[in-house]
Amino acid sequence: TTYSGHGNSVGTSSYIEHRLGYNDRTVAGIVDDVAAQNAIFIVNHPMLDLGDQCIGCAWGHVDDTPWDKVAGMELITGNFEIGVQAFVPRVITLWDSLLDQGNRIAVVGGSDDHRAGLDTGPTSSKIGSPTTLVLADNLSEAAIIDAVAKGRTIVQLRGPDDPFVELTIDRPDGTAAEIGDDVTGVAHVTATAHIVGGDGTFVQLWRDGKKLEAKPVTDDDVRVTFTDTPGAEHHRYRAELLNDLNQRIVVTSHIYVDGIAADEGCGCQTGSASGGLAVVALGLVLRRRRRVAG
Repeated sequence: TTYSGHGNSVGTSSYIEHRLGYNDRTVAGIVDDVAAQNAIFIVNHPMLDLGDQCIGCAWGHVDDTPWDKVAGMELITGNFEIGVQAFVPRVITLWDSLLDQGNRIAVVGGSDDHRAGLDTGPTSSKIGSPTTLVLADNLSEAAIIDAVAKGRTIVQLRGPDDPFVELTIDRPDGTAAEIGDDVTGVAHVTATAHIVGGDGTFVQLWRDGKKLEAKPVTDDDVRVTFTDTPGAEHHRYRAELLNDLNQRIVVTSHIYVDGIAADEGCGCQTGSASGGLAVVALGLVLRRRRRVAG
């Protein structure tokens, strides 16, 4: 916590000097020291600009942060009803702008609960709400950290009772790339969103920060397929789930695609992922959540 931004170092085992400006301390120095402990750095509530009501809550170091070394960014912090309108759209704009520059940053959520669940005011949010799902190989600290660093996250903006959304993209060899994966050698993208518990919602596919298409979710366990011909460039895809009030309730991190021109044809592919979905209520309270294909 500083007077010009808040962040988390996840996985550190010893104190890291956080006093910016003291002995010429910089954000870059902090992030480097976090990495030196094989930990990850996450920027908290970057757009939470509340003036004197929350000094230093907004991230004041957009221009001097080494974003290529930042693993995550809080998409939503605390109370859903306030955050989903006031802060989430601005965070997504910042997030997309940083990804446009070639950075890979996962989205996470945080309750920012300072009262151990005892705060019942209009801005309160208990631990675990919002919820971050992490596609990890196991529940060890190292596996969770590695998964976040690789961008294998999904944020349920209200909490763990929100619908589950899983995004995959078909590879040329018939296997499926998962969130955080890279895919190469595809001219036509087939993306599938598997939604559980989302009847009555709408799922959107986004490419490179722009919404491509939205489709209704008409059952409690469905797979919705999207197709796209992105062209020969590097692209990123994510899924977003919206409720009937047009509010985002689930946002995934990205799958990265190196496209080829539609007439080139190539069977190349890279990247893979395996493992279960671990629920992380960023305070790193974990429980196993394993998906079984149906």
